[in-house]
Amino acid sequence: TEWQVFLVSAVETMMKVADLLPAEVLSITDSVWKETCNIYLATDKLVRNSRIEVESEEDVLKLDYTLKDFCTQLQLMGRMSVLFIGEFFLDRLQTGMDYIKQLLALASFGSTNKLYLCGCNYSVITAGFLEAHVQTLATLKAWCHWLAALHSEALSDSTYTWVSSDITSSIVSAVVAVLKESESEKL
Repeated sequence: TEWQVFLVSAVETMMKVADLLPAEVLSITDSVWKETCNIYLATDKLVRNSRIEVESEEDVLKLDYTLKDFCTQLQLMGRMSVLFIGEFFLDRLQTGMDYIKQLLALASFGSTNKLYLCGCNYSVITAGFLEAHVQTLATLKAWCHWLAALHSEALSDSTYTWVSSDITSSIVSAVVAVLKESESEKL
């Protein structure tokens, strides 16, 4: 769609700026990332009796836009994973670990709560939760190169052995929970 073309263009523009000013771009996106994640993680409060309860058309629009913003932020975070590998891996190791742990929390949240399966009077909301979980898993996939670098680092520095093992098993748990049940072709 026209929106998707615009979104890809905007993300690539951000990446070109990040090539020149990586610390500044990471600083700006970090606060937005944390805020967006916290809002998404609070959406389980909308569920009552396996149904997503939204009270008004205005609330539906707000939730729809919130989910779209979250998906956009996930796409950006996936694309930004390249800023954490190669020559920058060790310098940005802690930030990369923080991001991957947040992604794991999001993936576990989505796999556990399965908000995309809850009933709702508005199909746009169900579709939004499905897209959010798909984007979360896709973003985790984009960070696999970083995880491979962490495993390599663990071979030379045993400090990271348990961390890399824990992250890998958490990814497997979050993804297998979804694949095992295969609720949606999109997942």
